[in-house]
Amino acid sequence: PAAGAYRGGMWTSTEGMYLHNKNGDDGIIFYHRDAETARFVSGNLGIGTTAPTFPLHVYTADNAPAMFESSDSISEIRLKDNAKYTRLLNVSSQYKIMPNDGVELAVFDGDANAVTFNADTVDIVSSDANEPVLTLKNNHAGDSPAQIHFQKEGGSAADDDDIGQIIFEGEDSGGALTTYAHMYAQTDDVTATEEDGSLNFVVMKAGTLTPTMTIDNSGVVVTGT
Repeated sequence: PAAGAYRGGMWTSTEGMYLHNKNGDDGIIFYHRDAETARFVSGNLGIGTTAPTFPLHVYTADNAPAMFESSDSISEIRLKDNAKYTRLLNVSSQYKIMPNDGVELAVFDGDANAVTFNADTVDIVSSDANEPVLTLKNNHAGDSPAQIHFQKEGGSAADDDDIGQIIFEGEDSGGALTTYAHMYAQTDDVTATEEDGSLNFVVMKAGTLTPTMTIDNSGVVVTGT
């Protein structure tokens, strides 16, 4: 340290590293060659900054302020609040998000170029009246279209199972959320090699959801006019 200056803690030489704890307000400061390199003040640790505003504050002009590397096959970061935590994992070509109960809520697969969500509901909320909330694009050079794929799994397949549905909802005059129309696909016959299916349309009519049209193996059936 410079002559006459008080440096609490440990140091090696003026040209090396030392810790500075002059008073309680300064906290602990790491120096190298008389230049500050990191600071721990009032519970905040700064790396690359002399003014940390979080318990761990990392600053750099580069694109990657931090790297976490594991020699194991799994690299993991845990975000904990009281007794529960969320795990952020990198497993081979997959990036996973899961709570501490072990359920994989989201899996981003780099090899398959796919994302899988394991959740009961996924909400997309937008307050912009001039933009679509969800847009599906297919950038393939051929004639393949953008697709929505409804797939029902689990249990034994049976006739008249509903296998996919789109519901259109809005509020009524009292503010209650109301289904005004929906369309659904159904398995009319699940016999292997003899399968039949139908697409059904239902709309709200005088306060009652009413079937209006069915497209099945016999053609189009319109109910009411």
